Amino acid sequence: MAIPGTTLILLVAAGNWLGNVNAGIAITCFGIGSVVGTVLCAIAFKRTSPHQVFSTTPDYHRAEWLRECGYFMGSVF
Repeated sequence: MAIPGTTLILLVAAGNWLGNVNAGIAITCFGIGSVVGTVLCAIAFKRTSPHQVFSTTPDYHRAEWLRECGYFMGSVF
């Protein structure tokens, strides 16, 4: 919700400030909104996650992941 909300706020502000929003301005607002939204989400994730999340070593299950991705790719393609 942060990324679309930030983009929408930027588009409305650009429309009010410039009076006319073209494709270039919309793409710029989307890019800036994506960066700002991603930073906000990363900050929220870091604040709400337990500290053990950042200090543990990951346990990968590559065989299961590859098998499930194969089924998914087969159904999509």
